[in-house]
Order: sequence, then structure tokens, then C-alpha cells
Amino acid sequence: MKLYTVAEIAEILKVNKNAVYELINSGELPAIKGVGRMKISEDAFINYIKKIEGTEDETVWLSKRNFREN
Repeated sequence: MKLYTVAEIAEILKVNKNAVYELINSGELPAIKGVGRMKISEDAFINYIKKIEGTEDETVWLSKRNFREN
């Protein structure tokens, strides 16, 4: 299972880390509290993206992510 840091999620979403913490604190983005750090599982992140995009198709998110990384 891939785990992302708050900073990584913020970079992918093109928002600041505070926005990601707000999503976590509101319960919209589930996170795991580790030793001094919050981690977000890839599954939780994909489910969040599906929810905000209104799609169950994981390939939509993956294609957008790959586009952003290139």
C-alpha cells in the first residue's frame, strides 16, 4: 500500500498543505497519524478524487495524475 505525505498530496492537488490538513480534519480525506506525520493511503486518495470528480472510473484520476507528472 502506497502512503503519501501531506506535502505530496498538496503538490498533486496544486494546493497548500493547510488545505490538505483541512480536508483531513473535516473527514473528507482519511489519514493515518504516524510518528509525527500524517499519511494518506493511495486508496483513500483515489476515493477522494472519485468523490469530487463524481466518477467511479479510476483511470480518469490516473490519466490526470500522469499528465501532471510529465
